[in-house]
Amino acid sequence: MPYLSHSQCETISQCPRRWYLQKAEGAPQAPSEALILGAAVHTCLEHAGTAIMEGQTPPTLDDLIDDFADALTIAIADDDPQHMLSVPTLSDMRAKGIAILRAYVEHLQPRYAPTAVEESFTVEIPGAPGWKFTAGYSRFQDRGKAVATRSRRREAASKRVYLGHEPARQ
Repeated sequence: MPYLSHSQCETISQCPRRWYLQKAEGAPQAPSEALILGAAVHTCLEHAGTAIMEGQTPPTLDDLIDDFADALTIAIADDDPQHMLSVPTLSDMRAKGIAILRAYVEHLQPRYAPTAVEESFTVEIPGAPGWKFTAGYSRFQDRGKAVATRSRRREAASKRVYLGHEPARQ
């Protein structure tokens, strides 16, 4: 049974031919630095969130950097098998990833506690028999209030949707 993700729906709405060439025909794509970096950071933070939810001590920055290095190596191998990304670009991606992880450890890890990591949901697409939409989300606790996060491509930063009262801005 075919599935559509959020990003596939966006691609279809922006350029149906691009979606057809990529998904139906399997046309090769140039690697995306941002997607490779994002996938590696996401994998690393997903592992960290799962460990915290299982009652383990939150990972140190060094632990996260080691996990990130492994995740980045895998993401590069998967998304750039022809080695099109330059050495300076790869170095820049590593530096950006470490900066993101440092910000997470210093600013987010002490304040937020994950309560769900990559919970997924699937719904049937009305008017498209046999097709389903699938997506995932993560959930955190912020001072006792549940916070669900989502990202929107057209907006530069993640939006937070507060379930309950929004905390006072500091």
